[in-house]
Amino acid sequence: MSDPKIISFNTIDFPSEAHLQVHLSNIEKRSEELFGKMEQYGLLRATVSQVFNKDGVNRVTWHLEYRDEAAMEKCRTLLDSNAQGKEQKVVANRGVVIFDWAAK
Repeated sequence: MSDPKIISFNTIDFPSEAHLQVHLSNIEKRSEELFGKMEQYGLLRATVSQVFNKDGVNRVTWHLEYRDEAAMEKCRTLLDSNAQGKEQKVVANRGVVIFDWAAK
């Protein structure tokens, strides 16, 4: 796998646990198709996780690593077209990788 150049870290807050679970279920069902298309556009890695250490918050995070900015823009267009309802609050953070460390 090549080193990522652009990282997108998004948090999505849902009004209830039920909304969050529907989101996770939909992603699980569609992950091969969605991430497969995004891989063709230059997605290198995707991690979706549920935040558990904030009481009363129904939150997931998406950590996406891209080959370059063009890949991120293509993938973002695909994600925007597949966005779910308006009841969720999305906060998107994007950055250029400055330093990366991984255990051996």
